[in-house]
Order: sequence, then C-alpha cells, then structure tokens
Amino acid sequence: MIVEEKILPLEENQRLSRSLLWRLQRDYFEQQGIEAWRSGAVPHHITSSPFIADAYARVVMGFLRDWSTLDCGQPVHIVELGSGSGRFAYSFLKKFLGLQRNSVLKAIPVRYVMTDFTESNIEHWRMHPSLAPLIKEGVLDLARFDLENDVQLELLHSGDVLSTATLRNPLIVISNYVFDSTPQDAFVAAEDKLFELLITLTPQDEIDPADRDILSKIEISAIENPISGNYYEDPKWNRILLDYKQRLSGASFLFPTSVLNCIKNLHRLSRGRMLLLGPGFCGALTTFSTMQLELLLMLDAGRWLLAAAYASASVAAGIDAVAIAARVGLREA
Repeated sequence: MIVEEKILPLEENQRLSRSLLWRLQRDYFEQQGIEAWRSGAVPHHITSSPFIADAYARVVMGFLRDWSTLDCGQPVHIVELGSGSGRFAYSFLKKFLGLQRNSVLKAIPVRYVMTDFTESNIEHWRMHPSLAPLIKEGVLDLARFDLENDVQLELLHSGDVLSTATLRNPLIVISNYVFDSTPQDAFVAAEDKLFELLITLTPQDEIDPADRDILSKIEISAIENPISGNYYEDPKWNRILLDYKQRLSGASFLFPTSVLNCIKNLHRLSRGRMLLLGPGFCGALTTFSTMQLELLLMLDAGRWLLAAAYASASVAAGIDAVAIAARVGLREA
C-alpha cells in the first residue's frame, strides 16, 4: 500500500508581520539584485517616470524655499528609500539641479542619497555611467540602509554619518512604493469586532529555497482570530485600530507596522524637520483625503509656495498616471 506523503506547511497561523513571506521576499531581492528591475518582475515604470521626478523636484523646491533658515555649511540631504534601478534618482537630480541653479537656493549645497539593503544594487549604482559623474561631483551619495532596522545612515562616498547629532538641515525622504513591500499586519472589522488574520504557508510541492519563483509555489491561507483592544505595545497604534473597527465595519485592511516604525525613526533622526514624499500605500480614498488635509495645513501655516507646488504636482501626477493607464488599456483592447 502506497501512502501519499503529506506536505507540511512552512508556517501555520502566523501573524502577517512575522510571516516567513517577508524573509522570502528579502531573499529574492538579495539574489536577483538589479535583475529584479531589468527583467520587469518589479513594476517601476510609473515611479521612475521623468514626469513624476519633475513633480517631486518642484515640491522639494517649494518646501526648501518656504523653510526660514537653512545651514549653508551642510548639504540638504534628500534620501530615497529603496532606489531600485536608479532611474528616478537620475531624473530627479537633473530636474532639481536645474531648478536650483535659477533660484534663491543656488548657494545651498544639496546631496541626494540612494539607499538599499542589497549590496549588489549599491555596487551597480556606483559603477553606472550616468550616476558615477554625479557621485564624483558630490551631489549624489550611496548608503546601505535597511528601513526595517537602521536608525542612521552612513554615506559610502563622503563618509558622512546622518544622525541626530549631525543633521542641521531638514531631511527630505522619498519612498516610491517601497513601503508596500515591508512587514504589515492584516485585520478584519466585522459586527463591532476586530479580527487579526493569521497566515499559513503551504508549499505546493518540494521547494528549493534558492528558487527565484518560490513565492509563486506557496499557497497562502488565513484564519480570523478575535483580538482585544490592546494588540500593540504602542497605545497610539491601538487607538488607530479602535478607530478602524468603528469606521470600517465589514472591511479588511492592512496595518503598516514597519512603515510606522521607519517614519518614527526618520522623524527622530531629523528632529521633526522632515518632508516625506511618496505614493499612498493605503488606497486612493485615503491618499486623496490626506492630500486635502495637508494642503489646508500648509495654507493655514502660510506656506503658499509649498502648497501650490504640492497641489499641482499631486494633480499632475494623477493625470499622468491615468493617461498611462488609458494608453495601456487601449493597447490591450
């Protein structure tokens, strides 16, 4: 009698933020390096668009022009989290430096910092013929930075360390969808109750840990587990969960734990003097409502240049994204 061997799960009933999924994803990026972008496996065309880079450059320029005092003795640092192929960094710098040369900020030194946790990506940028001259000029630097764990940045070319003790100018942070690929928890709000989703990973067959397609060969299932109001150690996070339970009955949602920790670390690093730019990671509705709130706050604070640049860039970027999607849809129809 032949007994079929049962395939055991890789993990069972695990909290999403602690799931093996994230480790497998990190392994993929470490193994593939820049090929993850070259092959088209990682979508990046919209966030690497020169149009988006142009919009971001104008927002950053407006932010800096509205800042009352800048220290000319230290560069203003623009840090991109998860710089990918490097196309966005190149397009942004070309546009921003052109704007700066014709502005009142032309005497302020600026340094763009490309970051990743993968050494091979950093080496690729260092040797790239379009980026190497910018590194030599001093307007571009590189750093190995793991946004899930690191609290300061060590720049590889200049040797400078960005920390609370060394940063004297506001910090500008750009995140083009990298936040979507960091650990998060999942919840369901239903009938005035809150449930966490616990994940089980089951391989479809025997798997090789070095297989680049390993994630596609794993089945993901989940169960709902009721939770109390004190799920996290941080009471502010628990208040957000409670608010979600009351407002989002019948809905499931993600809670970006790593993102919140990263933003908290960067906020501490900059001592609260920070501009964070990036596409919304919580959906179109929250992204649009956040834009309206931020515009009102900027106008109330009298930051007219930043508000105008932010509004025009947000609307223009949205129109550009819709136009691209429409062209793709027509092409596929």
